[in-house]
Amino acid sequence: MATAANSQRPPEPPHVTPAIRLSVAQSVGIGLIALLSLLGLAGLFGESMVRRVDRHGPLTVSASVPARLRYRQRMTLQVSVANRGNETMSDVRVRIDSSYVDRFSAVVLSPQASPDGVVRFGSLGAGQSVMLAVTLEGDRSGAIGGSALVTDAQGDTVRVPLTSTVFP
Repeated sequence: MATAANSQRPPEPPHVTPAIRLSVAQSVGIGLIALLSLLGLAGLFGESMVRRVDRHGPLTVSASVPARLRYRQRMTLQVSVANRGNETMSDVRVRIDSSYVDRFSAVVLSPQASPDGVVRFGSLGAGQSVMLAVTLEGDRSGAIGGSALVTDAQGDTVRVPLTSTVFP
């Protein structure tokens, strides 16, 4: 016989074991999303600079290259040229491959390049250095490669590889 107190209580819910059932594709997708999120938080897809140094005779070239940048992000490529010898170097010139520079927009060279794309620094005394700064804006995503070629009148030549990746 039911009492008045029992008639106002709802019945006990059935016992259900919680379970999540995912297909293999869903499991892989969740894992990839988690991995990409962790890599992004760790800075894998953020901006990054790489320093490259090469030398030939008294001519030493150091380049600070944007290794990773985002679409429409501006970064500066810096090419420093130093005379580590005891004599003055004449007709010091820097040329950056057009295959590298043309993949960026809003390219600004300081100092300015001549119409043939060469930046001429002239003479460089013993122990002196000069710097070329190139502001670049990532215009197209993908890997971009080229080089900076530094020469002088004595025939010393240094080629520094330039490699950048623009992320969307």
